[in-house]
Amino acid sequence: MGQDRHVRILCTNQSLNLRGGSETYLETIVTELLCLGHDVVAWSWHRGAMARRLTHLGCRVYEDLADVGAVDVIHAQHASTALAARVQFPDVPIVFACHSWVFDIEDPPAASQPAAFIAFNDVVATRLHASRL
Repeated sequence: MGQDRHVRILCTNQSLNLRGGSETYLETIVTELLCLGHDVVAWSWHRGAMARRLTHLGCRVYEDLADVGAVDVIHAQHASTALAARVQFPDVPIVFACHSWVFDIEDPPAASQPAAFIAFNDVVATRLHASRL
C-alpha cells in the first residue's frame, strides 16, 4: 500500500471576522484536514475572531496572499477570493465550495477555472450542472 500524501491546502474566504455560515463551515473542514495531517493555511482580506480561532486550531492565517508560499490545492468559497487565488497561483487546482446562488459572491467565477465543485444542496448542484462550469 502507498504512503499517505499530506498536502498543503490554502483555504480562502471573503471574511474571517465574525462567525457566519461559510466561516463555521471553514472551521469544520480546517479542523478535519488538520486531524488528517495536512498543512492547512488560510487567507482573507478581513480577519478577526474567526482568523484567531483558526490560528488557535493550528491553521496559519495570512494577511497577504503573496506570503502564503507554495500550495498543492486551493479551497475557495467566494468569487473574489477564488479569483485572487487564481492570479497568485495560476497552476494550482481550485475546489470551489458553492453554498448558494443567492449572493453574487457565491457564484463560481469561470475565470478562476475551478477543477472541482462542492455543492451544498440539490438546488446548487442543479445550477452548477446547468452552468457547465
